[in-house]
Amino acid sequence: MKNNLHLTLVFLGEVEPGDVDPIIKALDNVEYKKFDISFNMLGKFSRRDGDIVWLGMDKENSDLARLNNLVCRELGKLGFRQEKFTPHITLGRRVVLKEDLASIQADGISTRVERISLMLSERVDNVLTYTEIYSKNLH
Repeated sequence: MKNNLHLTLVFLGEVEPGDVDPIIKALDNVEYKKFDISFNMLGKFSRRDGDIVWLGMDKENSDLARLNNLVCRELGKLGFRQEKFTPHITLGRRVVLKEDLASIQADGISTRVERISLMLSERVDNVLTYTEIYSKNLH
Protein backbone atom coordinates (compact mmCIF):
# COMPACT_ATOMS: atom_id res chain seq x y z
CA MET A 1 0.00 0.00 0.00
CA LYS A 2 1.39 3.34 -1.07
CA ASN A 3 0.43 5.07 2.19
CA ASN A 4 2.63 2.59 4.10
CA LEU A 5 5.84 3.61 2.28
CA HIS A 6 8.33 5.20 4.65
CA LEU A 7 11.99 5.34 5.59
CA THR A 8 12.77 4.39 9.19
CA LEU A 9 15.37 6.65 10.83
CA VAL A 10 15.32 4.73 14.12
CA PHE A 11 13.39 1.56 14.94
CA LEU A 12 12.07 1.80 18.50
CA GLY A 13 10.36 -1.57 18.82
CA GLU A 14 7.69 -2.04 21.49
CA VAL A 15 7.09 1.26 23.30
CA GLU A 16 5.07 1.71 26.47
CA PRO A 17 2.29 4.34 26.22
CA GLY A 18 4.01 6.38 28.96
CA ASP A 19 7.15 6.67 26.83
CA VAL A 20 5.42 8.39 23.89
CA ASP A 21 5.46 11.93 25.32
CA PRO A 22 9.19 11.81 26.20
CA ILE A 23 9.91 10.51 22.68
CA ILE A 24 7.95 13.42 21.19
CA LYS A 25 9.86 15.89 23.39
CA ALA A 26 13.15 14.33 22.25
CA LEU A 27 12.12 14.67 18.60
CA ASP A 28 11.16 18.30 19.25
CA ASN A 29 14.84 18.91 20.10
CA VAL A 30 15.98 17.76 16.64
CA GLU A 31 16.65 20.68 14.28
CA TYR A 32 17.68 20.04 10.70
CA LYS A 33 17.19 21.39 7.20
CA LYS A 34 15.15 19.90 4.36
CA PHE A 35 17.19 17.84 1.89
CA ASP A 36 16.92 15.53 -1.10
CA ILE A 37 17.59 11.80 -1.21
CA SER A 38 17.75 9.32 -4.08
CA PHE A 39 17.12 5.60 -4.07
CA ASN A 40 18.71 3.57 -6.85
CA MET A 41 19.23 -0.03 -5.81
CA LEU A 42 17.14 -3.03 -4.90
CA GLY A 43 18.02 -5.31 -2.02
CA LYS A 44 16.49 -7.97 0.16
CA PHE A 45 16.53 -9.26 3.68
CA SER A 46 16.28 -13.05 3.46
CA ARG A 47 13.57 -14.69 5.54
CA ARG A 48 12.37 -18.29 5.71
CA ASP A 49 8.79 -17.33 4.86
CA GLY A 50 9.79 -15.12 1.92
CA ASP A 51 12.16 -12.22 1.50
CA ILE A 52 11.66 -8.57 2.35
CA VAL A 53 12.47 -6.63 -0.82
CA TRP A 54 13.55 -3.02 -0.46
CA LEU A 55 14.65 0.05 -2.38
CA GLY A 56 17.83 1.61 -1.04
CA MET A 57 20.88 3.73 -1.82
CA ASP A 58 24.17 2.62 -3.29
CA LYS A 59 26.04 5.31 -1.35
CA GLU A 60 25.53 7.17 1.90
CA ASN A 61 23.57 10.42 1.90
CA SER A 62 25.42 12.73 4.31
CA ASP A 63 22.30 14.72 5.25
CA LEU A 64 20.36 11.56 6.02
CA ALA A 65 23.28 10.23 8.09
CA ARG A 66 23.48 13.48 10.08
CA LEU A 67 19.71 13.52 10.69
CA ASN A 68 19.89 9.89 11.83
CA ASN A 69 22.72 10.79 14.23
CA LEU A 70 20.77 13.73 15.68
CA VAL A 71 17.65 11.62 16.23
CA CYS A 72 19.72 8.78 17.73
CA ARG A 73 21.47 11.19 20.09
CA GLU A 74 18.17 12.57 21.41
CA LEU A 75 16.52 9.15 21.71
CA GLY A 76 19.69 7.73 23.25
CA LYS A 77 19.09 10.02 26.22
CA LEU A 78 15.91 7.98 26.79
CA GLY A 79 17.73 4.66 26.54
CA PHE A 80 16.91 3.79 22.91
CA ARG A 81 19.78 2.34 20.88
CA GLN A 82 20.18 1.66 17.19
CA GLU A 83 22.56 -1.05 16.07
CA LYS A 84 22.93 -0.30 12.36
CA PHE A 85 21.26 2.17 10.03
CA THR A 86 20.40 0.71 6.62
CA PRO A 87 18.19 3.33 4.95
CA HIS A 88 15.59 1.67 2.75
CA ILE A 89 11.95 1.66 1.72
CA THR A 90 10.26 -1.73 2.07
CA LEU A 91 8.54 -2.64 -1.19
CA GLY A 92 7.22 -6.07 -0.23
CA ARG A 93 7.19 -8.70 2.52
CA ARG A 94 7.14 -12.48 2.05
CA VAL A 95 8.31 -12.04 -1.53
CA VAL A 96 9.37 -15.08 -3.53
CA LEU A 97 11.48 -13.91 -6.46
CA LYS A 98 11.51 -15.77 -9.75
CA GLU A 99 14.68 -14.00 -10.87
CA ASP A 100 17.75 -12.54 -9.21
CA LEU A 101 17.47 -8.94 -7.98
CA ALA A 102 20.58 -8.02 -9.98
CA SER A 103 18.59 -8.58 -13.18
CA ILE A 104 15.98 -5.96 -12.21
CA GLN A 105 16.76 -2.33 -13.09
CA ALA A 106 16.19 0.17 -10.27
CA ASP A 107 16.10 3.62 -11.85
CA GLY A 108 16.79 6.47 -9.46
CA ILE A 109 13.81 7.71 -7.46
CA SER A 110 14.33 11.03 -5.70
CA THR A 111 12.30 12.74 -3.01
CA ARG A 112 12.62 15.67 -0.65
CA VAL A 113 12.83 14.98 3.08
CA GLU A 114 10.74 17.69 4.71
CA ARG A 115 9.71 16.22 8.06
CA ILE A 116 10.24 13.48 10.59
CA SER A 117 7.42 11.46 12.10
CA LEU A 118 6.75 9.12 14.97
CA MET A 119 4.80 6.18 13.60
CA LEU A 120 2.65 3.53 15.21
CA SER A 121 3.03 0.14 13.52
CA GLU A 122 0.20 -2.32 14.04
CA ARG A 123 -1.79 -5.01 12.28
CA VAL A 124 -5.28 -3.87 11.24
CA ASP A 125 -7.41 -6.66 9.74
CA ASN A 126 -4.17 -8.65 9.37
CA VAL A 127 -2.53 -5.86 7.32
CA LEU A 128 0.60 -4.15 8.67
CA THR A 129 -0.43 -0.50 8.96
CA TYR A 130 1.54 2.62 9.90
CA THR A 131 -0.18 5.56 11.56
CA GLU A 132 1.53 8.89 12.14
CA ILE A 133 1.13 10.00 15.76
CA TYR A 134 3.55 12.96 15.63
CA SER A 135 5.42 14.92 12.98
CA LYS A 136 7.87 17.77 12.89
CA ASN A 137 8.73 19.83 9.84
CA LEU A 138 12.36 20.34 8.97
CA HIS A 139 13.41 23.91 8.14
